[in-house]
Amino acid sequence: MTHRPLRLSAAAVLLPLALTLTACGGDDEAASDAATPTSSASTAATPDDSASASDAADTGEAGEESGSPITADDVIALYSKAFEGATSAKLSMTGGISGQTFTATGAGDYAAGDPQLALSMDMGAAGLGSVDMRLVGKNIYMKFQGTNGKWVVFPLDDPTGPLASLGNVMEQFDPRSGLTSLKKAFIKGSYLGEDDVEGRSTKKYTFTVDTLKSIGDLPGMTPQVIKQLPKTTTQTVWIDDDGRLAKVVSGFEGQQVTVVYSDWGSKVDISAPPKSQITDVSSFAG
Repeated sequence: MTHRPLRLSAAAVLLPLALTLTACGGDDEAASDAATPTSSASTAATPDDSASASDAADTGEAGEESGSPITADDVIALYSKAFEGATSAKLSMTGGISGQTFTATGAGDYAAGDPQLALSMDMGAAGLGSVDMRLVGKNIYMKFQGTNGKWVVFPLDDPTGPLASLGNVMEQFDPRSGLTSLKKAFIKGSYLGEDDVEGRSTKKYTFTVDTLKSIGDLPGMTPQVIKQLPKTTTQTVWIDDDGRLAKVVSGFEGQQVTVVYSDWGSKVDISAPPKSQITDVSSFAG
């Protein structure tokens, strides 16, 4: 077995999820910077047209009426509030990247340090069947058909590893990062009114960002890849009555992923597999 299917299965989850979480944040320095509106935000709305970022942080509402415009500061305030004191959540994903579709269920732990993830994926469309993945510390562990029941470990800090180029993507999984890129990439946004997500009442927002400014720093963004990207990317987010993320849809035509969050604060147990069940990628090189 070569490294290619291992890369494919990891990228199919890591990259679209990174796209979805690019805007998530609670970083103090970036949030402070958000107090000064950018030119792109000011073209989308004026202070008289929408609630201020501070009002949004207090109420969870960046627009009082459906269709009212929102600014980059409003979006940053929504995400900052959503992850303020956040610990853990269950999540489900559906989507596709590079023509390969997938579904996944699992959990995320954002309590401290690097975020941790545990996902069970159906990647039959990519020819990989069921895939289990865990992100713990600086390692990704994956188990799927062809690994003989073992977990293959990919150290993200290994510059010679097959997934080394994904190391920077891990920052995008941290809900406390990404505010700076959102600030410079934001083009326009609006509040879409109230909506229902799996029986939960939510408020729905959408915003558009400059794709290159949003994800241009991600690994693999070669001139050839950049040339194929659309100029803009749209993200739609649903915020529940507690100010938490309920749902996020992000991407562009052919490259879209939906993540539904639930049971914020529920107990999750995400840990590395037992050492006896772990092998390294060299066992499958060929």
